[in-house]
Amino acid sequence: MARRIWAVWGSFIAVAALLLSAGGASAHALGPSGAHPSTVPTLASISVKTVKVGNNPVDVAFDPGNGELYVANTNSSSVSVIDGSTNKVVATVAVSADPIEVGYDAVNDEVYVLSQSTHEVTILSSANEIVDTISVDADPIVGMIAPTGNVYVTSHGTNGVGPGKVAVINATTNDVTNLAVGDEAEAPYYDPANGDVYVGNLVSDSLTVITTALKVKTIDFGTGGDPFGLAYSPATKEMYVALFEDAEVDAISSANKIVARIQDTNVPVAISYNPANEDLYVIDEASLASSNLTIISSSNSVIETILTPETTSIGSVDTENGDFYLGTVAGDELVYSGAAMPAAVTSLTIGHIPLFAELDPTTDDVFVLKFAATGSVGEVFVFTSGNTLVTSKKVGDGGLTMVFDSANGDMYVANYGSDTVSVIT
Repeated sequence: MARRIWAVWGSFIAVAALLLSAGGASAHALGPSGAHPSTVPTLASISVKTVKVGNNPVDVAFDPGNGELYVANTNSSSVSVIDGSTNKVVATVAVSADPIEVGYDAVNDEVYVLSQSTHEVTILSSANEIVDTISVDADPIVGMIAPTGNVYVTSHGTNGVGPGKVAVINATTNDVTNLAVGDEAEAPYYDPANGDVYVGNLVSDSLTVITTALKVKTIDFGTGGDPFGLAYSPATKEMYVALFEDAEVDAISSANKIVARIQDTNVPVAISYNPANEDLYVIDEASLASSNLTIISSSNSVIETILTPETTSIGSVDTENGDFYLGTVAGDELVYSGAAMPAAVTSLTIGHIPLFAELDPTTDDVFVLKFAATGSVGEVFVFTSGNTLVTSKKVGDGGLTMVFDSANGDMYVANYGSDTVSVIT
């Protein structure tokens, strides 16, 4: 499944698309996620339908194999299955308590559901039957589906105390290998150059490398490193690590050596790779009132540092036009052109904190979800590829995340507060 980011909640990631969502550090590419629908909707015809699901939906994933949407309902311990051809619920599957993430694995055509309080992963077949329920370590926080089909789940341990663990679920056998990593381990990131998986450990100031043979290596950054966000660059075939306390970005080669230490201006918290210009976009938390956007070239040098308003520490790249989108606490969506440096900026007014963005590859339109607390009506803003606001649509209360259905061209919003999914069609 293709994932995107701007959500506070982590989600299973389709790493083939180099996307990642995890505790505080986030990177997201807006781009095609599958075959285009035969009928392309026009902006003038956009409408919203409401589908009732379980209690407090927090995540939604699309299965292109059967054309169905899977919605994790955290407070009813269930997954609602929506038929994309009718936009009706066709199944409700009981899973382990407190499901927080759901993701599709294209290798075995199965859906994985992570339940936090019971420390379990439920595997669903394309026929919506439970294949297996697998135990992982205490306090699982985020999962990742690698292109190999293996699933990596990071756990903090009981109450976040002690060394973290990563459970690796074999795509063929569903056997689990539990690997010890560092303290306060974060989300796993996949390196397509060497097949290794990288996990930043905030308290241990280190990076754990999980090899294809499921062996563990450690890269130590020394006292005060705090690896907070990672991103892979296909241009350099290197993994980049944002070191929060050291105010630098380190480049890790496919041989797992530090090959560059790029000084940043402040405290880097998130990195995004832009395939249009092969640059890296690093979000810095300069202060409570302002932030920086640092742009790093494929030669590992800083091209430009731009002072921005206080951001949400979340960014997104539009792979269709190369623009970089940055949400601000003030309620603006800042768009930085990736075509040339210095990067020209366009400010798109949302009115409240932009939470999440997703691309409709059939129209090249960008959908931005505005944050709305539970009890408040959410709203989705639609911008053309030229960054012109065309329309906005009301959705349910407490919208948290969106996903695009490449089969029917609809956009789906999980609304935590109203126990619904809004279908923008």
